[in-house]
Amino acid sequence: MEVTSSQINVRTGSENMPCHLARPATGGPYPALVVVMEAFGLNTHIKSITDRFAAEGFVAIRAEGIRPVSPTPVPASWTPHLLRLPDAIFAAALGGTMKIDPEARSSMWEDLSRGRRTEIDYLQGVILEIADRHGLPVPISRRVVALVRDAEADGKGSPGLTPEQIRPLP
Repeated sequence: MEVTSSQINVRTGSENMPCHLARPATGGPYPALVVVMEAFGLNTHIKSITDRFAAEGFVAIRAEGIRPVSPTPVPASWTPHLLRLPDAIFAAALGGTMKIDPEARSSMWEDLSRGRRTEIDYLQGVILEIADRHGLPVPISRRVVALVRDAEADGKGSPGLTPEQIRPLP
């Protein structure tokens, strides 16, 4: 599936955080993948991985006939446009429903930090199952699942991988 991507800014407290947005080029009722800058910023490599990772998931959910629903009161298809609104308009219209806490961490990061098993099987593991049923190649998803499982087994918290370390092995 072709993916269209762009840089957006998401308000975090009193600052804007640059993020990378990847979504299906065809539009429709599919979700978007937003990646917040990581330790090395939003470099070309992490953007490329994000776009390929998103495409794998979009193809899998379409093959399975899944029609995503919006986690907010706003339709999912509006999200890319809303995130591009000027800060004042965004804050007035949606500030209370779409805030990102600058201190927030993902639930998987929390799980790894506390030595708990993550929900990787319920998130990306489902994409692998769907891909297997439909014969779809999802190398980035497979690599991410393997890396998270390795981190769980290591029990040392988040491995803090670089984008190059996430790239699927040849």
